[in-house]
Formats: sequence, structure tokens, C-alpha cells
Amino acid sequence: MTGSGKTLIINTGSSSLKFRLYENERILIDGEIEGIKDGYSNATKNVIERIKKYNIKTINKIVYRIVHGGKMKSPSILTPKLMRKIKSLAPLAPLHMLPVIKVIEALKIIDAKEIICFDTSFHLTIPELAKRYAIPVEIADKNGIEKYGFHGLAHEWMFREIERRTGEKYSKVISCQLGNGVSICAIKDGKSIDTSMGFTPLEGLMMGTRSGDIDPAIIGYLSIKGKSVSEVMSMLENESGFKGITGISDVREIIKMKRNGNKRAKIALEMFAYRVKKYIGAYAAALGGVDLIVLGGGVSRAGEIREKILSDIEYLGVELDANKISSPSPVKISKGDVDVWVIESDEQEIMFEMTRKI
Repeated sequence: MTGSGKTLIINTGSSSLKFRLYENERILIDGEIEGIKDGYSNATKNVIERIKKYNIKTINKIVYRIVHGGKMKSPSILTPKLMRKIKSLAPLAPLHMLPVIKVIEALKIIDAKEIICFDTSFHLTIPELAKRYAIPVEIADKNGIEKYGFHGLAHEWMFREIERRTGEKYSKVISCQLGNGVSICAIKDGKSIDTSMGFTPLEGLMMGTRSGDIDPAIIGYLSIKGKSVSEVMSMLENESGFKGITGISDVREIIKMKRNGNKRAKIALEMFAYRVKKYIGAYAAALGGVDLIVLGGGVSRAGEIREKILSDIEYLGVELDANKISSPSPVKISKGDVDVWVIESDEQEIMFEMTRKI
């Protein structure tokens, strides 16, 4: 099945904007704007200017990645009703939702069919025992509080791309998306059965600026000490994780700091690897074993991070290939019973594949 006409893929991150323009299945433009703070309207103008340089006058479809879609399925045609729903979910993932809303509004000047791909959709298969929180059922159900999970597009693309490359079908997969945002997913027979992020993207692993799992009583304790709930939540979202430990969120810089003897950088990297390793162990238990571990995202490019995460889990059948541990992705870095791959996720490609028929 081929694409139809020109399709613009928009993948808005918390500080970046990836865009790709397809003509049928051919990529015409593939770009990324990084280091964005509040200037998403300007970034969108930049995208439009890039398109104009190619003398492209008509775009048939615009496909947006939306981090939080609740229980909505992908792909979905963007309507005013759906847009209102997306805006209502924005407080649950503000780092991503607010920027993409700005981008959608800025791109209204293009007359094209608008389609949404939700990061949460892949996780709709998570069973109730894994998605329900142990809080009063009436409160949870009334307020829609449950595990939604995120990075679904990345997790689905990574393991399916490994299957395409190897010709294998993997029944028990642990997918690790290790970027500025970090999540791990347990995939059984192609379906998500658990994932580290939860009701919001704040749950789970420590990340660039997000704390990940903490004792929830810390929020109440800091409130008693004089901080407002909004101040504490802002701290957990924007000033924690790698940034909270080292003062910066860029893992590349933190690795350099560690090599120069910085103790905070060293403990931050050790904390991160330890927590990823714990989740791998937990999901191996949930899956009843593991056939494939796949690492993606910018953090996974560092050989020493790969080694820290995957060392001392030989009991799972993981045996690292020392000659491949630091090789550029895509690469298989194992030689044991469990296949371990490092590959760059391509959310734009899976968004294109999902929307070809629309």
C-alpha cells in the first residue's frame, strides 16, 4: 500500500520539533529543530519556510504525534471535538502537550487533512491488574486515573523494525526508550502488557528533568514545609532527574563530567543504569522470560551506558558482545540466548505507515 500525495509528519518534543515530508513513500524533507524553549510558533514558521524552498504548494495530510490521548485509538481524524479533548489532557503531560497544541494552531494556515497518532494508543492492551492504581476505585474511575503509558509509537516501531531486520518473531520483548524522556515497555506477542510511565509521563525512570518514581508522601511533606503543590510538581517535572543530581539534563555532558571525575555525574549515571536494570528484571518476571531487549534514544548511544545497564543480568540469558558494545546503531550487541539490539526509534516512519490508508 502506497501513500497518497504529500504527507507532512510533525513530531513535537518537549524541546524539539521533528518534521518529515513524504511524497507517496519518498522522503522529500527530513529535519529537526532542537533547543526550543517557548518559541514553538517560530519553529513552526521555520518548518513552513523549509517547505516553501522546495516550491511545494499542496500538502494533502498533516499527521501529528500527541503524547497523551487517554483511551483514544490511533490514528484519529482531528476534529474540533477531538481538539477540545486533547486540550483537556494537556495538564497531564504539559512538557509535550502545550507545545504540540501551539504547533497545530500555527499550522492551521495549511489546508490539509489533519490526523492524530497518540503515544498512549499502543498501551490500551495493558491488563487491568497492571494499569489500575491501588486508590479507591470510585475516585479512580470518576477521574480517569489509571496507567496510560507513553512512547507507544517508539516502542512499537523499535521491536517491529528488529523483527523486519532479523526475520524473527519475538514473543517476549523489553523495549527501552532512553531519551530525554525515558520509558520501558513489556511486550507480549506484539502487545504492550506493562510500561514504566503511568497516569502521566512523570512516573517510572529518572529522566533528563523528571524525577520518575518517588515516595508520593514527599509531595505532602514538602507542602507542609511551605512549598505549594504546583511548586513541588514543577520541581519534579522540570528540576529533577539528571538535572536535579548534576545541574544539567544533557547526558552527553554528564558523561564528560563523569570522565573528568565529577562525583555527582558518576552517581547520576549509576542511579540511572541501576533503575533501568531493575525495570528490565521486573518485566522479565512479568513476561516469564525475555527473547529480545531493544534500546533506543539518545542515551543508548553511549557504550558505557549500555554496559552499565546490561551487566550482571547473565541469569536472564543476556551475554554481551564486547566487540559490539560501543558500535553505532543499528547494532546487535549480544551473543547469548537473548538478542539485544540498539536502534534509533523512528516515530515519523510509523506515523506515516499508520496513516497511509486515511
